[in-house]
Amino acid sequence: AFNWTTGNDPLVASYELVWRVAGALQWSHALDVGNTGGVTVDLPKDSLQFGIRAVGRDGKKSPAVFPLPGAR
Repeated sequence: AFNWTTGNDPLVASYELVWRVAGALQWSHALDVGNTGGVTVDLPKDSLQFGIRAVGRDGKKSPAVFPLPGAR
């Protein structure tokens, strides 16, 4: 599961979970998860790198940030 803190920015339309094979330079997949602060996916974590990015109402996307382990 991935969780993040959302702001109350009216310019943010949604968030995307992005991923790629470890070592790849470009994100190869994106999943729009809506304007929420978390998502659970059934993907292998050993061979993939993940990121979270904001998507603006104008369609522009922020740089993706790598998730950090959270408290359990």
